[in-house]
Amino acid sequence: FDKMVLTSFPSSGSYAVAFPAGTAISFGAVAKGCASENAIRAMRNVGVKSAIVSLGGNVQTLGLKPDGSLWNVAVQDPNNTASYVGVLTVGETAVVTSGTYQRFFIQNGKTYHHLINPETGRPMNNTLKSVTIVCSDGTTADCLSTAMFILGQSKCINYWRQYGTKENGFDMVLINNDNEVICTKGLIEKFTLTNSDYTLRYIE
Repeated sequence: FDKMVLTSFPSSGSYAVAFPAGTAISFGAVAKGCASENAIRAMRNVGVKSAIVSLGGNVQTLGLKPDGSLWNVAVQDPNNTASYVGVLTVGETAVVTSGTYQRFFIQNGKTYHHLINPETGRPMNNTLKSVTIVCSDGTTADCLSTAMFILGQSKCINYWRQYGTKENGFDMVLINNDNEVICTKGLIEKFTLTNSDYTLRYIE
């Protein structure tokens, strides 16, 4: 990161970024969401009625549990990855989380995580610790979890109010640096806070 060069072109509004030799950009931000979506589609095509796919931060369900009940999907605690902050009770859907606490390294006392600010090419620094997206499509959920994290708390809430509340929209669980869990209104009856270290509020 120390050798990255960012050059702007004001007239076009575009940027050119030069990275050190050996650096690469991948589609990792959406790969697991796409994989889970295709796995669910493949199972549905051969007649599977009930299934859950878990790819580490990416969960997608098909139908209900075999006994007809809803699925319980835990939302991990960013401060203690062996624990969780609460549980989502859902039917057929995708639940995808992006956060800074899983993929990172520390160099010269500074932490570098994998969620990159596209304006600087450096790890994003905002008040969020994690963003969980709940929506019908795994690929979309994976895209949104990363994008909403990059937008930051205020902007991603505004984005949800504009697009998430529409038909085939999405809901969110945000966890910020103040140990506050913020859920969108579509999750009022679906999210249960189980960790007393956190406070919970809903937004409309």
